[in-house]
Amino acid sequence: MKNVISSWSVVATTLLFASPLVAQDDLSTMMPLKRAVSPVSASAELKLKPAAAAQLKTLRDEINKNKYAFEVAHSEVADRPLTELCGTKAPKAVNAAAVEQQEKLNQQTRLKIQGELKANKASGSVSGPGAVSGYPSCWWGSGWFSPVKNQGGCGSCWAFAACAAFEHAHKKFYGTTPDVSEQHILDCGVTGGGADAGSCGGGWSDRAFDYIRCYGAPNESSKPYRAYDQTCTYAPKKHYAYYWGQLYPGRFPTRDEIKNYVTYYGSVVTYMKAGTSSFSWYRGGIYNGYPNTNAYDIDHAVTIVGWCDQYNAWIIKNSWGTGWGYSGYAYVDYNNCNIGKFVYYIMPKPSSGAISAGGSETANRTSGKAEDKETAINTEKSPIIESSRD
Repeated sequence: MKNVISSWSVVATTLLFASPLVAQDDLSTMMPLKRAVSPVSASAELKLKPAAAAQLKTLRDEINKNKYAFEVAHSEVADRPLTELCGTKAPKAVNAAAVEQQEKLNQQTRLKIQGELKANKASGSVSGPGAVSGYPSCWWGSGWFSPVKNQGGCGSCWAFAACAAFEHAHKKFYGTTPDVSEQHILDCGVTGGGADAGSCGGGWSDRAFDYIRCYGAPNESSKPYRAYDQTCTYAPKKHYAYYWGQLYPGRFPTRDEIKNYVTYYGSVVTYMKAGTSSFSWYRGGIYNGYPNTNAYDIDHAVTIVGWCDQYNAWIIKNSWGTGWGYSGYAYVDYNNCNIGKFVYYIMPKPSSGAISAGGSETANRTSGKAEDKETAINTEKSPIIESSRD
């Protein structure tokens, strides 16, 4: 009982991390709209291969012609095919009944957690996002971010976005930043109902969330990222989730509703359209080169970590390394790239700390989900997934 009380005391204390919202003074410094091209970058552009130089010129001509609000420049991301950069598969639909059922289950979970806090005489609240109001015009939760990662030549953005959202929420609620293994989720990810989460050929962040909820995930040190599909092998699990969910029952969420969840959970996963050459060459400014058309025209997963109303834009964290955009971040216009239509959140459990490197690695380049040796913590099927997907 002593260990249980101690654990819940930690949870209760760190749940107080949900501080009042304030505008971030570092945003204009870290992500200025206009960025001067450094002499090093200008020199590198002169050495581009003819095809890359021609593409860069075409993009800049298009930006000037259309008076777009963003800049482009060459980086290693621009040299990769879009199939390696974008790997999210579009959901079939927003299932009103399924999402509503999921939210009811999540509320039951929150009440259970709250009851355990009360039973252990600990203070704190996991009541969920509050009223949708009172947001600064420009804000990001920079204090909760984990480092920007690089998915490399594998369409695993869906796994990276899921892990980033988990890491941000864990930092916000518990004060520590775990390093979750994207490779393990890539290799082993399935939902509680057995649906495959994805591969280097694409997948779904919400299914990755369900894997973490049901089976847990190991540290990066136990299963380092390889950027290719491997056979699922055992690794000791350290990271679990109480619940996850989708915004919103039967419809797409409003901006204020997304802000509400971003500020409560630290970030949210969103699907968007990123498979355009101008986005892979993005350097800075407000990306507005792909106006919203069909909400299901999406191919990439990122985390929304903030917003700027005066720029009419979300602030996103990407998984294309620090050489892209603002060291891995970007402004995306509210009305572009079909962003903010499919939005997901996760509530982590406190992770169980550092572990020694372990687990076996299978280096063959074959995909396929083998049976994980861990017993599922919660094999309850996810209604969102099981009723609206294959």
